[in-house]
Amino acid sequence: MTAWILLLLTLCCVWLCVDASKLNAPLRDKHPNTPEGNSRVTFEGIYAPFGLGVLAWLFLAMSILLGVLTVREFLA
Repeated sequence: MTAWILLLLTLCCVWLCVDASKLNAPLRDKHPNTPEGNSRVTFEGIYAPFGLGVLAWLFLAMSILLGVLTVREFLA
C-alpha cells in the first residue's frame, strides 16, 4: 500500500514540476500605475533574481527523490 501512495505522490510532483516550468512568462499589466499594477511590478522586481524556475527545480528534486523511494518500495 505504501508503494502505491508513493507512486501517486511521485506523479503529483511530476505534474506540479511540469506546471511550474510553464511559469517563466514575464508579468505584464496594461495599467502599471494602478495599485494592482504596482503590486505586480513590485512582486516581479523582488522575485526576478530568483526566477519562477526555482519552484520547478524544487518539484523536480522532490520528484526524483520520490521516484527513487517508489522504486525501492516496489522492489522490497
